[in-house]
Amino acid sequence: MQPVYFYDDEERQTMERAARRNTMLTAWFRLNGTDLDANRYFYADIPKHFDWKNYTWERRVRLGYRIVSRLYSVSPKDTERFHLRMLLFHVPGVNSFEELRTYDSVTMDSFKEACRAKNLLEDDVRGLGEIVVPIAWTGITAIILEGGRTSHSRFKLPVPILDNSSCSIGHNTEDGGFLKAVKLIIWDECTMTPHHALSVVGRLLRDLMNYYLPFGSKGFVLSDDWRQILSVVVHANRTTIIETFLKNSPLWSTFKQFSLVRNMRTEHDEQDFVDWFLHLDNRSLTNNCQLGEDVVKIPEECAVRDSIVDEIFCIVCY
Repeated sequence: MQPVYFYDDEERQTMERAARRNTMLTAWFRLNGTDLDANRYFYADIPKHFDWKNYTWERRVRLGYRIVSRLYSVSPKDTERFHLRMLLFHVPGVNSFEELRTYDSVTMDSFKEACRAKNLLEDDVRGLGEIVVPIAWTGITAIILEGGRTSHSRFKLPVPILDNSSCSIGHNTEDGGFLKAVKLIIWDECTMTPHHALSVVGRLLRDLMNYYLPFGSKGFVLSDDWRQILSVVVHANRTTIIETFLKNSPLWSTFKQFSLVRNMRTEHDEQDFVDWFLHLDNRSLTNNCQLGEDVVKIPEECAVRDSIVDEIFCIVCY
């Protein structure tokens, strides 16, 4: 989707010019037809290898593994664009919208039908018409989640949160009715979440559902990296902070733990950077600079010489 600006009485000419001009997506189609190497990348990965210049994708001189690309979020209510977006994350190297809708040599009538044919909806709770609630502890993360809100906003958590706190959501309220209908809750940044918050939400859902099982028997997924920042407790010492740790929650034992072993944001040829970053995170890097132990050498390829905005961020349109 791209904005089109025009003067009065010039609508026809403007639309014709816009139709001839590449969007990021149609330029990707053209790129796949002329560059065989580009065919192995998904649409959202293209900015790591190609630069958007003059309405065309040009190969980068340096690989842009630091690039953070993002496709605009689309509401499931916007059915066709929602499923178009889904296909772009799963189908590389296509040359047209028709090819994107094609499966097993059959061109489907809609992007939704194409998703169904490719079994992309089978494990997608939203694709089945269920309600999924993504939340995060901080607002900066919540805004990049599709339909995301902070945990305080979604569950009306009090400030501060104590062990005996409760949420201000009743059975007959709009929020209460919505949470009763929810099928799955995905809570990001769980390492920053104090365990009292989890207990408060657990009691709320058991009360709303009138069910004694944890979280009222609703699907509940916690996600984060334990290397990241823990709960922030004002004027607290290390012991107090650890006491608020989510793993100290009585509900922690009800979760089944899975560990992700592959970094989905890196390419296969970026293993050296991944290893360096893990050593940095584990404080196991050494330096030969004769400086302090907290001084590390940053790889040259991580240095930004020009605009950090142009170097790092890219919003991919479609």
